[in-house]
Amino acid sequence: MQLNGQKFAWESAATTGVVYSICTIFVALFPAFSTKLMGWLFHLLNFEILGRGLNVTFGGFIAGLGQTVLYTYIGAWLFSWLFNRAVKS
Repeated sequence: MQLNGQKFAWESAATTGVVYSICTIFVALFPAFSTKLMGWLFHLLNFEILGRGLNVTFGGFIAGLGQTVLYTYIGAWLFSWLFNRAVKS
């Protein structure tokens, strides 16, 4: 079985973009709770110190979304390329 690298990469990037957008909305609506969740995720580090005075902006959202989609596309394409090479062997 081989993966279509371009389709796999686009679908992965689109999925990541949707998840990123949902996460951004959550952070914008619940900033204090989001900071607490990040602390729990990273083994109770005090992220509240880092998050003081930070706000979600439209420009920041677009920049983060672009990077997230681009990096996911590249990573998924690379994964499919390596997978297809391994399957051929």
